[in-house]
Amino acid sequence: TLEPDSEVLLTFDVHVHPYCPALLNTKTITNLARARAVDGDIITAEASYVAKCPGYDADGGIQFEPHENPIDLDDLTQVPWQGTVWNKHPISVSLGIFQEVQDPSRPSNEPETRPLSEITLAPDEKRPIDFDLVIEHGAEDDLSPTPAPYTVGRLFFCIFVGEDNACANANDYPNLEGEIVPPVWVPDPEELGDAPDRTNHFAGVAMTAYPGVQANFPTVFDPGTGADQGPKHRKPQLLYLGPGVSREAEADLGPDADGINNIWPPADANDQDWFDDGARLTNLANCQPARVDVRVNSSQPAVNWFGNNNRVAYLNVWLDSNHDGDWADGFTCVDEAGQNKEVVEHILIDYPVDVAALGAGLQTLNNIATERVGWPAQGADAARWVRFTLSEEPSNKPLNYSGIVYGDGRGYATPFRTGETEDYLWVLEGAQANGPDVALQLQGQIVPAQGGHEVRLKFDYANVGTVAINGATLTLSKNVLNVESIIRSVQGPGLHEGDVSVNGDKIVVNLPALAPNGS
Repeated sequence: TLEPDSEVLLTFDVHVHPYCPALLNTKTITNLARARAVDGDIITAEASYVAKCPGYDADGGIQFEPHENPIDLDDLTQVPWQGTVWNKHPISVSLGIFQEVQDPSRPSNEPETRPLSEITLAPDEKRPIDFDLVIEHGAEDDLSPTPAPYTVGRLFFCIFVGEDNACANANDYPNLEGEIVPPVWVPDPEELGDAPDRTNHFAGVAMTAYPGVQANFPTVFDPGTGADQGPKHRKPQLLYLGPGVSREAEADLGPDADGINNIWPPADANDQDWFDDGARLTNLANCQPARVDVRVNSSQPAVNWFGNNNRVAYLNVWLDSNHDGDWADGFTCVDEAGQNKEVVEHILIDYPVDVAALGAGLQTLNNIATERVGWPAQGADAARWVRFTLSEEPSNKPLNYSGIVYGDGRGYATPFRTGETEDYLWVLEGAQANGPDVALQLQGQIVPAQGGHEVRLKFDYANVGTVAINGATLTLSKNVLNVESIIRSVQGPGLHEGDVSVNGDKIVVNLPALAPNGS
């Protein structure tokens, strides 16, 4: 309450937001005071003063420095960006970081603006920052021979101008908005085989196919090695064998979605792709056709592409019949009628798979007859390497044996557009390992729970052998947790509560029975 003819001194702090047009050093700020007289009328007074602009400059005062970004082989839609951001101003600054992504599904093809991150920096502060960029719509589905590089649209940032963390109009205040250079390239997550290969990236390091037998299977792709390229599939996620597919930059080095390379020559390690889960070979008898069963997984973009271009995919199979560490050989065998027959280790040549007719999803093709197979009785129960390749192009066939034009499992200097190669060290019934071949992938997660923490374990279990699995167990050491553990719940097809138990310092899982090629 004020007496007549009295005065009041108002003192308050003013937050000078960076609403200053470009190239201006000052801005007039008007303060307005209001009071209500006894009779109810509002009286006002205002005072203006010239404030110094903060001097923000997005182009020169903010610097983004990208680091070498890792390849995310598990996600074709997200591109990680990692780096540092530096505030060169002598005053603090709050930034918003955004991505504009073109999406044909939006009205008028308007770009979508996605917020990526917000950060406040002190004067002259440099700080690490990371965020995920979205690949523009459709890039992951491109099956053209020379597809355009993946793009992530426009990256930009703005200096926030108020407590609501909003960007100013860029047309009126261009000095408050800046550009971030997007990634120059985004590597395709590709797919290769995992059979041992002596022509690898480790000079002088040979690999063995079997004990005492050198491996000469073409698996490593790199044309720079001067050796025959193994098959490489540029976009396997569109068309592949079995329920899943894993991706890798190369067979023996570089990033791999499985966390381990398909082959590792220094340790003579091979057969390390976790998703060889879509094919099997049966009914092997000398000089007789064998049988191939495959599961083909097609995406809708692949179905559309094969249908629109009136094309089919091709399935090829190789078998190391004579156990010598390659798929290049030809033989003369004697059939059931006592006739000589010429056979090669390329036992299924360019079998057509009508992707458009199969449709999207996981489809099964059973009892595909191969060519006659060389399978001499001597050593017939020994393990053999088998390769299955599904691709949009016919196989590379540089060899000729008695008029049979065939290949040895190699690919081309240019990768296949899509498809998958699955290599198996096939353990046949009657062999030393008795047929079943267990594939297992284990994932874990620790989450807060009442009274402590809960460990959730998930395992994917498959039989890639030729004989059913019965009575298998999975044993986990619980010492890694260094705490007492109890089993809370068990879920999964064929798995019951009593199938998981704690036995001393171990957790034992009784795995359900599984037929060949089951998962």
